Amino acid sequence: MARISGKIKYFLLIVFMFLTGCANQLPPGGGEIDRVPPKIVEAYPKIGTTNYQDQYVELTFSKYVDKRAFKDAIFISPALEGNPQIEWSGKTARIVFPSELRKNTTYVITVGTDVVDLNNRNRLAQAFTIDFSTGPQIDRRSIAGKVFGEKPEGTMIFCYSFKDSVESLLKHKADFLSQVGSDGIFKLNGLAAGKYLIFAVKDEYRSPVYNADQDLIGIPPYPVTLKAEDSLFSNVNFFVTKYDSIRPRMLNAIMTDRNHLVLNYSETLDSTYLKSSNFHIYDSTTQKKQEIAYIYKTGKPTESILSFTGGFTEGDQVFVTADTLKDIAGNIITNENVSFTVSTKPDTLKPIIRAFKPEPNNEFVDFLYPEFKFSMNKGIDTSKIHEGISFSDTLGNKVNYSISFNDQAEFKIKAEDKLDANKFYQIVFNYNNFVDVSGNKLDSLYKYKFKTKNGLDFTGVSGIVLNFDSTKNAVLVLQNMDFQEKKYTQKLLADGKFAFDKIDAGKYTLWCYYDTNNNGKYDFGKVHPFEYSEEFFYYSKLIQLKPRWQVTDLQFKVK
Repeated sequence: MARISGKIKYFLLIVFMFLTGCANQLPPGGGEIDRVPPKIVEAYPKIGTTNYQDQYVELTFSKYVDKRAFKDAIFISPALEGNPQIEWSGKTARIVFPSELRKNTTYVITVGTDVVDLNNRNRLAQAFTIDFSTGPQIDRRSIAGKVFGEKPEGTMIFCYSFKDSVESLLKHKADFLSQVGSDGIFKLNGLAAGKYLIFAVKDEYRSPVYNADQDLIGIPPYPVTLKAEDSLFSNVNFFVTKYDSIRPRMLNAIMTDRNHLVLNYSETLDSTYLKSSNFHIYDSTTQKKQEIAYIYKTGKPTESILSFTGGFTEGDQVFVTADTLKDIAGNIITNENVSFTVSTKPDTLKPIIRAFKPEPNNEFVDFLYPEFKFSMNKGIDTSKIHEGISFSDTLGNKVNYSISFNDQAEFKIKAEDKLDANKFYQIVFNYNNFVDVSGNKLDSLYKYKFKTKNGLDFTGVSGIVLNFDSTKNAVLVLQNMDFQEKKYTQKLLADGKFAFDKIDAGKYTLWCYYDTNNNGKYDFGKVHPFEYSEEFFYYSKLIQLKPRWQVTDLQFKVK
């Protein structure tokens, strides 16, 4: 056997070392992805330390975390003059204060849930809080609650010492800060006796000040007063929503034919202000005012159409004016007007039904006094359509019904008779009775068919609500988790007993709110002018309702 030369041996050794080194850099094969969130395993000083004199705090994590994310997730209350410095040693972070701490003061340092580990970006499951005092006593009072809704994780809790003015609070940094975890729960520690106002803010850019044009906000139902003997004030709950402070505008008007004008708005409007008497059209060339027959929605939330008999000439200077516009947030603007180009194109579009709810041939329609919504492709003379509608089963047995109009292009039909379960029905429309402002109509029939549900498949839930205030007009809400339109409400009587019957099977949440203004809906409150939200409470468990099976004797304690 030939001997291997020294140079070849050296070359093979280098290759072996290179391959071995490369192999060591590869991640181990197989195994589950690390989904364990990081947590703080050690803190200095210990929680609740008094007479603290050092100028730093140390926190040790269970795994390596993103240093930038950690820096952005630190909240110190009361606020410091200047920014703290962060020094790292392995998994331990030292937070060095920029100036001397106040004497005889309780400090609270919160590490929010934006902290992530380096390997798989797992977030801190819950905000971590450490409190200590520079004096002989530490404030032990706390306020706890929860932010409800989709993806509450990361929502900031702004807590202000509250004296007189509410309007100015949100313009400044909060006195105390915290952040909710993935479950929406928060807790503010280290509070002294006093009065506080708390907000939940989706602080989009980590200001940390509320910005109305960017951030969602949850407004409290009341200020929280902590007395000297208190330790914990709980159940401060929030829904976050976008607060709209911008007045609506009429952006443009487009005349599609000689009888119709399409109006576009900057946002969705309060439908009660969309009425023909609230708009007028003025021809400045002839100095004539055009009467409007009716106004109706198109299916787009920021659009509506005016119908009129016509009479404009191409080249005329014509304006449409809205006397008052109001958006769904209550912002109002008056005398909004825009000009438009006249069209003399004839209107030849015939009216037909363009949308249905529920959809035709649906086999799951309720048999107890069901309601149907129909939307036309254009506005019509509603005084004639009742004569062109018949409601019956497939054998021709008539069903009594009522009809109501949302506007000239949308109406609802409600069965006034109890229908039979598991049976076919139809509503027949004679389009000859559907006539628009131009006299257009279609000489045909349309049959809307559906089938009622099997009455045995329904479910229900009943029980009692305990500890609620019967003087505050309490309303109970059963909400389907997967289908938002399946929401059932009822007012609570003084005894707190409730029963939801004939409910579709599914997963439901149960919550209660105080309808203090008696308007039949939950109010989120307002930032300006400031209004408190309505107080609400959630049942702690998800309710699984199965077909043909009633949940009974449920106890819902609201406090």
